[in-house]
Amino acid sequence: MTSTVLTPSDLAPNFGTLAQRIKEEIHRARSLDDDFAKKAVCSAIQHYSGQRFHFNEGTHSFLTVASQGEYGQESSLGANDGYSEAMLRPDVVVLERSTNWRYPLDRISYNEYASRRAWITTTGYPCCWTWHRRKMFLWPFPSTADWKVIVDFVKDIGTPIAKYASGAWSYVERTTGDSVTDNWTSDWFKFAEELIRARAEWDIYMNVLNDVQRAETAKMVEKGALDAVVGDSDNFQQGGSVVPWGW
Repeated sequence: MTSTVLTPSDLAPNFGTLAQRIKEEIHRARSLDDDFAKKAVCSAIQHYSGQRFHFNEGTHSFLTVASQGEYGQESSLGANDGYSEAMLRPDVVVLERSTNWRYPLDRISYNEYASRRAWITTTGYPCCWTWHRRKMFLWPFPSTADWKVIVDFVKDIGTPIAKYASGAWSYVERTTGDSVTDNWTSDWFKFAEELIRARAEWDIYMNVLNDVQRAETAKMVEKGALDAVVGDSDNFQQGGSVVPWGW
């Protein structure tokens, strides 16, 4: 007899079914409408969206411009003139000067970057980077165009936002503006369903039902779920450190 191996994709709920499960699990929540649970799911994902897990890692590369040290979001998809619009937080930046010459850049504070730029203005091989006001800065400024900058980052894998207009709630994705319906699925549900559910239930207990005791219980469940997701992510790391994809 052929056996079926279930994957996270097979078991993961969608936006609507997760909201329904939250309502069913919460004491006194059955009388609340679906929007309370859906808004809590949105807040839970937003809360954890900037934290690095194995399922929200991303990588992207862009090309240097001679004598230019400041780079923003790429002007259009595939333009390779800046970082990806899906990037929430950069972790590792690597410079590739040639096929066999690739090295990581050291991260420095923006204050240190500004200080260095004040007294050294020559261009050369970048050795450092910093991040400030949604801009990436390389130092020294590259002396040559078309060196590849590879950025390993925390990626927006889908962040639903609750919007209120004309007396009703609606839900859209942060980066695209596309509508989020009950059938919307996400890797947050595939790999961190318990974490998102526990965080959402804590939110409702704390901010809607004002039930501090049950909120504390939900917080304990959330901590255990977070430890489990972090443990899963650690299994994908080499030597306990982040290694950019493509190395």
